[in-house]
Amino acid sequence: MSSIGAALARRIIEAAQRTRWRGTGGYSAQAFASRGDARPFPQADAEREQFGDFFRLFPAFDVAGALSGRDVLDLGSGYGGKTVEYRRRCGAARVCGVEPHANMIEQSRRYAAAQGVDGVEFTRCGPRDIPYPDGAFDVVLTHDVLEHVDDPRVTIAEVHRVLRPGGWSFHIFPLYWGAFSHHLDYVVNIPGIHWLFSPQSLVTAANDVLR
Repeated sequence: MSSIGAALARRIIEAAQRTRWRGTGGYSAQAFASRGDARPFPQADAEREQFGDFFRLFPAFDVAGALSGRDVLDLGSGYGGKTVEYRRRCGAARVCGVEPHANMIEQSRRYAAAQGVDGVEFTRCGPRDIPYPDGAFDVVLTHDVLEHVDDPRVTIAEVHRVLRPGGWSFHIFPLYWGAFSHHLDYVVNIPGIHWLFSPQSLVTAANDVLR
């Protein structure tokens, strides 16, 4: 049954490529190059350009100001584009970015070095742990991360562990059943496609299309 679902999802995704619901091409260096972006760190630059998006979602609280002079953890730091800006623009005393993917950590380190920004570090994390001791941070940020973890309860418990007493954590994430919460925009932008197919079928279909 799942193979039937994957085959049907693939046909829909392929048909969408001829419409405005086609994919945006992904976040790989090759995808950026195919769109004419030859910058050495296109992913980090794109993240930097979206720097203000996170703060606008907290209109009643000055999150950017809360980072000033504090030790900050960016949990799920991506390619480091926003992480560096928390130090440069917000004046955080120290910013630590963590990601589970070694290649992204390496690219983030090279990006921070190229930007000449100190007080920023990047460390690989495990699927269920944050590699820092208890009470290491004043502020923890996550942006579009909690929908990716195995168990958000475990992750939030880890966030609480590494926060100092009186510290703050700020989290933005899409609800799974939101129309565009499928995170398949790199290959298809059909709203609600994850309402129709199982995650396994969609992953299989998307990977088939990419191949």
